[in-house]
This record gives sequence, structure tokens and C-alpha cells, in this order.
Amino acid sequence: MLYTEPRLGVVVLLIAIPQLFVVPMIQRRINVHVRERSHTLVRAGDLMVEPELGHRSSAGSLGSEIGKAFETIYRARLAVFKLKFGLKFLISALQSTALCCCLPAGSWYSTEKPKLGSWWPSSAGLIASSNLGVR
Repeated sequence: MLYTEPRLGVVVLLIAIPQLFVVPMIQRRINVHVRERSHTLVRAGDLMVEPELGHRSSAGSLGSEIGKAFETIYRARLAVFKLKFGLKFLISALQSTALCCCLPAGSWYSTEKPKLGSWWPSSAGLIASSNLGVR
């Protein structure tokens, strides 16, 4: 018969529940930056086309506006990358924490005695799972 330790289930919930709140919050911030970037990109494109349509403006101020627009686009894109990779790091850290906590705890509960020998299989599993993508 399959038996699940309730305390390990609580540990898994403590690690999975924060993702339900953090991921949508970060996604909303990413969406704001992407929206800003796309609007600024359209505005910069309009600024580049305006002189060709006959709307005369001084070349220096137009170049300055276009430069500021592309600087804003760059900063928005950089903010998106920081948020995206920060979120990936956070989720990876939570999953690694779960792995480091649950494997030793599972071996502890499976033998019902804290022996050093029971920790070796769990640490071997931890090492093997961390090297799955490495060649």
C-alpha cells in the first residue's frame, strides 16, 4: 500500500504555494514593461518617418527624441530580462530547496531511525538529479 507522509506534503505545499502568488505578480510587471516598450517603439518609428512625410522639425531635437525613445526601449527590455531571469532563479531555488529537504527527510521517515546510511541513497539521488541536464 502506498503511504504519503503528511509532513512531507506540508513541505511541498510550503514550496509550491509561493509560486501561485509570485508568478502572476511578476508576469503583470513584465506585461507593463512590454506594453511600454511596444508603445515607445511605435512612437520612435513615427518620429523616424515624420521628416519623410514633410513634417519639418529641427534635426537635433528629432535625433534627441529618437535617442531617448530607443533608450527607453532598451531600459524596458532590460527590466523584462531582469524580472524574467529573477523569476526563473526563484523557482529554481524553491525546487532545489524542496529536493534538498524532501530527499533526506524521506529517507529519514522511511527507515524510522536516523541512520547515516539512510542518507547516502538520498544524497546520491540528489546528485544524480542535479546532473541530469549536464553532459
